[in-house]
Amino acid sequence: MAKDKLIKNITIDELAAMMNTSFGAQTKLIVDGFNKVDEKLEKLATREQVTGLDKRLQKVEKELSEVKTVLTDAHVL
Repeated sequence: MAKDKLIKNITIDELAAMMNTSFGAQTKLIVDGFNKVDEKLEKLATREQVTGLDKRLQKVEKELSEVKTVLTDAHVL
């Protein structure tokens, strides 16, 4: 008999409302999580950007080497 007192009868509409609330909360968590992932992905450099930076760095290093050669030949270094 004590067990019967713990059980509450709910209607289908009440159950539907509870499920809807739960699904809404879970959906919000999932969407927020995907939004955070999207923000982090947008901050990552693309392969093309990295390749472009690498090429620019190589060009600068080559030009610096040429400048050092000229200064060395001119006995400045």
